[in-house]
Amino acid sequence: MEQEFTETTSPMNYCFDIGWVQANCVNVYVNVNVHFFLDDNCEGTVATAPGVSGDLTPQNAFYLAEKMIDDANAFLQAMSENHQWNSEYHNTPVTGPQCVPIRYVLSGVRIHCNSAAQSTGVSFNDFNPFEVNGTSEINVYVSNIIENTNANGFADNTLNDAVVEAFSPGIFNHELGHVFNLDHSFQVDDGCDDTWYYSWSWDLDCDGTPDQTGNNCWSSEVEFNGQDACDINNFCTTHPCCEWSAQNNNLMCYSAWAGNPDYSALTPCQVSRMLTDISDNMCDFVEDVNSACPPPKAFIGTIPTIDGSTECPTCFYMNASYNESLYEVEIVDQNNTTIIETGEISKEAGKYCIRPGYDQWGNPYWPNGFQSGQFYTIRLTVYNECGDSHSDALTFTLPDPCDPPVAEPQPPKIKFRNLSPNPTDGLLTLEFDVLQDGNLQVYGLNSNFGTFYGEIKNEYLTVGEGQTTNIDVSTWLSGTNTLILQFEGEIYFENFIKQ
Repeated sequence: MEQEFTETTSPMNYCFDIGWVQANCVNVYVNVNVHFFLDDNCEGTVATAPGVSGDLTPQNAFYLAEKMIDDANAFLQAMSENHQWNSEYHNTPVTGPQCVPIRYVLSGVRIHCNSAAQSTGVSFNDFNPFEVNGTSEINVYVSNIIENTNANGFADNTLNDAVVEAFSPGIFNHELGHVFNLDHSFQVDDGCDDTWYYSWSWDLDCDGTPDQTGNNCWSSEVEFNGQDACDINNFCTTHPCCEWSAQNNNLMCYSAWAGNPDYSALTPCQVSRMLTDISDNMCDFVEDVNSACPPPKAFIGTIPTIDGSTECPTCFYMNASYNESLYEVEIVDQNNTTIIETGEISKEAGKYCIRPGYDQWGNPYWPNGFQSGQFYTIRLTVYNECGDSHSDALTFTLPDPCDPPVAEPQPPKIKFRNLSPNPTDGLLTLEFDVLQDGNLQVYGLNSNFGTFYGEIKNEYLTVGEGQTTNIDVSTWLSGTNTLILQFEGEIYFENFIKQ
């Protein structure tokens, strides 16, 4: 997407006016890539910290990345309602809620087969070979951090990269705060005069020697050796962190408050420091500056294999595309002849697999005229609500059709058995097995003339085999036509001839 910043921006480098952005709370959209790691043999689940639950299959990594970015953006929006606590107790300027105008745009999701990068020390050495567009997109790597068990992530302002080991939006935003040149707010000098530093010590037996010291309070509820350290009956003095004045909700400190969007906050100085770093040093990372529509991003992902080939069935993961309200897909052969085309579909893009069918003799074949060993290009274009668009393309070849189809970690949600009669001059019957309850939407397109028929059917289906639905195509144009079927985040194409 071409950058179209406001008239207050510099025409030479497209950077924005920091004061104007901060005063008017205008969103600054920054591009982010997310990386996951499998074993060297491309098997197993993606690496995270031990104990992270949920679907960690590589097929679900695209969803995990999009949700992580969505959650991080929602966190930034929510914390814009909050202010820095306890400033008056620590002799720093008292500030009100500070809008955080930074938003992330998911530029791509990559899955790598590299066992060494599944766990890491606090260093980027394990990840440097995998960086993508490092001068224009922040690269975030998901990996288990083993050198320091207390570390949930780390970042580098010079590299503009970060590592996280789970999917917490608080940790994500904390680490990208470092990318945008924020220091920890509990440092003696973090570069901002409206954050506060607090150093405490606790003499739990009152012998005149501190038994604990620190500069963070995780919460106001403190336990020591299994006892409530806020109860004066348990120790000669209560722990300093029991005091409300010691509680810090700044995103760049270590506390339970900082990781909760209902409490977390940044100060005006911190937001200005972030925007200054982006404007001065990261102009090429900025996708757009506006508050009208988030910029769209198209991305086509695949699951890696050891030899770099596509598997059977061949699947494309377009669900990591971002900020789209419409999409269209086209697949062309090496002569640029269209094989599949959707027209504009009023949904978010999803997963599309080319799965073999079987002829009357039981031999597997690729549908819709696809052939093994031939080069094809799949193109995805997405649009946001303002009509802005972005495209991505991927060239691929198909292996021999598998017989029987290989087992998939995530099986299809619906299987289409037959489309008859084909050719037809009127009524078309579609037969399928429904493997999961869901909503089926059917669109139509004439491939010869590019005529889009729009949504022609929308119905809720329940699990069952041998189901059918009829589609009247008597008024459709003659020649090759395509049914575009979208079912619960997956896309299917069925070609037929209209006489």
